[in-house]
Amino acid sequence: MVNQQLLDYIKSVQAKGHSNDSIKDHLVKHGYSIDSVNEAFLLLHTPTENPPPIAEVKPEQELAKEKKRSKIFLYIGLALALIVVIILGIFLLSSLVGNNECKDVSVKIHELNNAEVLCVFPDNSKIMTIISNNGNVNIEHVEFKIKSDSTISKRLDNINLAPDQIFSHTLEYGGNNINEISIIPEVSGKSCKPFKIKEIKTC
Repeated sequence: MVNQQLLDYIKSVQAKGHSNDSIKDHLVKHGYSIDSVNEAFLLLHTPTENPPPIAEVKPEQELAKEKKRSKIFLYIGLALALIVVIILGIFLLSSLVGNNECKDVSVKIHELNNAEVLCVFPDNSKIMTIISNNGNVNIEHVEFKIKSDSTISKRLDNINLAPDQIFSHTLEYGGNNINEISIIPEVSGKSCKPFKIKEIKTC
């Protein structure tokens, strides 16, 4: 005969979430026979196996919030991708424009009697040169990069050298012996392909 105290105990422990098997083991360890424990469970019409867990059902409001967050992240991702595409497009376009502007630009040292007119004064104080525009567009500015132990830049602004014209100039220098001179023409604010001279003569 199962007493009411045992039945009440099983109900209270089940209500706390303990499994049937753990309740049975606990009762047997504390002196109850396995037969009386099984009988008590039968009287309570309680299944001996634990029921399967019930899947959590989220409220509709929570599902709506999650959908809204997903849309926000999607829009942010698309906006970032669009920004990257625009930046790359601007970069490529500027490169193409720059290449087109420099396509017909060509500068070199003018020759007299089959000799290039570029020389350095014996004391390295000045550099004398005559440059010619062999391209098809006006050269607005010219930059001279003079390499010795270090690199010195000399810029001539607003020379507006037209095609097939020459421009003579004497640059103030005063540095060490020169290893190389690069002449860089500029058109529409773009620096084009340099013309390099490595054999520097003395005037």
